[in-house]
Amino acid sequence: MGEHRNHDVVMLDELQVEDLKDKVGQFHDKIETQINQLASMREKVCSIKENYDKKFEELFVQFKNIESLFLQGYFEQETLGDIKNSKHK
Repeated sequence: MGEHRNHDVVMLDELQVEDLKDKVGQFHDKIETQINQLASMREKVCSIKENYDKKFEELFVQFKNIESLFLQGYFEQETLGDIKNSKHK
């Protein structure tokens, strides 16, 4: 084994079991670090999903309210400008 910049270079044809014994601990540490990072990412994704689910529900309710106003004929006599400036959002 040799070193190149910031990592080890391994010549597979020269590799022996003894060469890897001291690397096992490093391997376990790296796996544990990745598991922790993935758990953190999962928590963030779940939080983002919950926020978007709430926003979607609010938008859906607003859409249904506007749809109901259209079906009741509320906007029949109003111009597009009146609708845009309306308090009904």
